[in-house]
Amino acid sequence: MNAPAGCSMSRLSRAASIDRVRACIARRDSEAYVRAVRATAIPQVILLEREVTRDACHARWYAGLIGLLLTAALSAQESIACGMRGAERWQSTRPSPLDSATVVLGDRIAQICYSRPSARGRSVDSLVPLRRAWRTGANEPTTITLTSKLSIGGVALDRGRYVLLAVPGREQWRLVFNTTPDTEPARMFATLRQVALGAGQVETLTRSVEQFTIRAVVDSVAPEFLFEWGTWRVHVPVRLAP
Repeated sequence: MNAPAGCSMSRLSRAASIDRVRACIARRDSEAYVRAVRATAIPQVILLEREVTRDACHARWYAGLIGLLLTAALSAQESIACGMRGAERWQSTRPSPLDSATVVLGDRIAQICYSRPSARGRSVDSLVPLRRAWRTGANEPTTITLTSKLSIGGVALDRGRYVLLAVPGREQWRLVFNTTPDTEPARMFATLRQVALGAGQVETLTRSVEQFTIRAVVDSVAPEFLFEWGTWRVHVPVRLAP
């Protein structure tokens, strides 16, 4: 079966946008292809491939489509890769190593880049006191980068990069999203402009976490970031935003 006019795989280059692929899928009027445009996570691709390739007539076109979707998703992730400042040797031995966490919702990506301090015998409650703004990590500013509009912690944010501060509370953390024109860490904190406030709910853990960790929960129903350190875990929901 041939693809619709204007949608042949030869004309859809690897640089084609997912929006264009979505339009082609829509003109096929196939529910399976509409779902496929959201399949940028590999487990989803595998499940869809098993379902759709039962129709041998569509299998070849679908395989090419999935290749485009995965290429677009990987390109987006590479484009927001966390920067590593300084010598590679120093990066691997610094007390608070750099790390990242990524949530993918369809063709939209949210990535947090941060440093991971350790308690080292200190009280986490003293390191991160209540009701005082914290950089949500150590050393460089913690940033969250969005490839498209998303809701983070209950607040809609446009595409872009934001510096993330947190104000801890016993039951809820306030999340402060800021923009800055600077890229040099030493100057970023001095030029912050608050643009939005979000929130995360606190859960108390039974076992203490030694090193600050941000984890991504990839869940089709309730995707979220988890901030963990000491005996607290903060749930930060990630949702699609219109």
